[in-house]
Amino acid sequence: MKIVISYSPNHPVLAGLVPTLQVINEETVVWLPQNKAVYDMIEEVKPDIIFMDDQLVGPSFISAMKENPHIKVVLFGVSFASQLNPSLTCLPTNIAEHVKNNLINDNIEYIIISRAANIVQYRNGTMSSDYECDVFYWSVKPVDDETFDVLCDLVQTNLKVKIGGPFKVPLPQYVGNLDIYDVSNFMVSADLALDFNYISELDYVANKTKLLRYPYIPTSKDIIEFIQLNKPNFGYDELMLLDHRVRILKNHTYFHRLNDIFKKLKMDDLAQQSLKRLEDFI
Repeated sequence: MKIVISYSPNHPVLAGLVPTLQVINEETVVWLPQNKAVYDMIEEVKPDIIFMDDQLVGPSFISAMKENPHIKVVLFGVSFASQLNPSLTCLPTNIAEHVKNNLINDNIEYIIISRAANIVQYRNGTMSSDYECDVFYWSVKPVDDETFDVLCDLVQTNLKVKIGGPFKVPLPQYVGNLDIYDVSNFMVSADLALDFNYISELDYVANKTKLLRYPYIPTSKDIIEFIQLNKPNFGYDELMLLDHRVRILKNHTYFHRLNDIFKKLKMDDLAQQSLKRLEDFI
């Protein structure tokens, strides 16, 4: 089965699906639309399925799909859904009801797909003195003023703080951008990870990282008091963390998301393969 998936690093679900698809299907191809025209890609790969970010759809893609109706399109988002009539549309959890109703009226199948744990990439980290710290912050999005103020306050305490990620933070504790190896090691070596807004929560918990989660930016006083109270015994939440991790590995990895997608597409072999290969990573 030849599967093409668009390269969309800013789309968290598609970014997590890429390595997982490559595990369950050896003929998966990652396509960069800006580097290769859709007609050239179809001629070269001859795909059976295309996983497509709606933000990358253009007139040529719509035309190519109309000329190749045998290709199943799994569209992430609703832009151009009526023109493409995809085999399946994947929607985020916060999608409005009227959008679902519009898809139903257009006889377009849809599924709600939420973020999940990327256990193909972020797993099996090694605890190391090079990565050990009291607090780790992964800058996976631009750091706003409020977050920066919190980090400034934290680094002025006696806590060992490490910061890393694609978005530079102007503090001495920023260690630069991190590859998958580095992030996985930080996940298991840090006493505590900060995740404001739940960006990487599932990846952290799947890797047994103790995580301080806030749906908003807390004050540095909140964080410092929390750490000072619990630092003597960071095992305080191990049972809760274990229960949370079991739940994630049972229901919320990108293998599960692909299982759901392929079941919707009535492609039972790939759906079963998704769960079968999951066993190799837990």
